[in-house]
Amino acid sequence: MVSLVAENLHYAWRLPRDVVAAIGGVNAEFRAGVPHVICGPSGSGKTTLALLLTGHILPNEGSVLLDGFPIAQRRHEAAYVFQFPETLFFEDTVARELEQIAGSSCAESAKRYLEKLGICFDDVADLHPFHLSAGYGRLVATALQAARQPRVLVADEPTIGLDCRFHRRMISLLHECVTTDRIVIAVTHDVELMSELGGRAWVLSEGKLVWSGDTHDLLGQPPLMEQFGLEA
Repeated sequence: MVSLVAENLHYAWRLPRDVVAAIGGVNAEFRAGVPHVICGPSGSGKTTLALLLTGHILPNEGSVLLDGFPIAQRRHEAAYVFQFPETLFFEDTVARELEQIAGSSCAESAKRYLEKLGICFDDVADLHPFHLSAGYGRLVATALQAARQPRVLVADEPTIGLDCRFHRRMISLLHECVTTDRIVIAVTHDVELMSELGGRAWVLSEGKLVWSGDTHDLLGQPPLMEQFGLEA
């Protein structure tokens, strides 16, 4: 079974006039076969941790290992859907973006994921990604990344800005992506997403892991939810 292990992770963002500590001593193991949610108050380091887990940034100290190998050596096996993916499209049509991100061999999978989200590929294939709404951009980016069949799929705030229909479809897609061969992690403030996705929750506060366990156990403890800034 696929395993992603974070060992004593430390990371600080180096700004022109300051160094901002973001992650301090995080240890966690994410296993395939069960969904994971990374949650916590704003500014707690959730996105920084997600970027470390996918090898987009490297820790100042510690390591991230995918099945025993440094994630930096296996970045091609990890996919990250950014919180605002529409700002990171590079091609001038959705069809070309599909070719760039997933490749022609994954085209049918991408179309199937889009259909699962309620989007017909032919309706968006020739559109410039910048012309998609924020919600549609997030849906398209998620479908394209999922179509790569990565061993690690991280979605940062995947349901933000989605209406009820697309919200349900996004959760359904994330559930479908959870297999014994793939780790699925959602970074979220969305309590409804947490409830529907279930699995295991990892709570960050000020860059440190302060709670982990069954997601529904967390949701069933209102004082903890309030403490961690996760009120419904």
